[in-house]
Amino acid sequence: MAKRGKKSLGESLVEEGIITSEQLKQAKLEEKSSGKRLRKILVKIGLMTEEDLVFFLSNKLGLPRIELSGYLIDSKTIELIPENLARKHELVPLFKIGNRLTCAMVDPWNVFALDEIRMKTG
Repeated sequence: MAKRGKKSLGESLVEEGIITSEQLKQAKLEEKSSGKRLRKILVKIGLMTEEDLVFFLSNKLGLPRIELSGYLIDSKTIELIPENLARKHELVPLFKIGNRLTCAMVDPWNVFALDEIRMKTG
């Protein structure tokens, strides 16, 4: 998203003082060598908890945190996104109003996922 003038997750965490730039460099090296996403690396190496990360993303992006347990989703909505694509991008379609589909996703910074979902669903 840096191309769109927005800071990456790592840059935002450093800017907020949650991690240091040295810790970000360490996490990015592991991200590159392991192929795992930065958010997973940050949790794995103990720089933050999953809950801290979700809280940060929710506040930073102005998006609500959604607890999916007990959430009733229409089967027609679920069918809008193929299972392999939903698993790949770790997202769940929640509801559709008009031509707008709302999804819960683990990584709202993943513009590739958003683009792929837009192309697939129109």
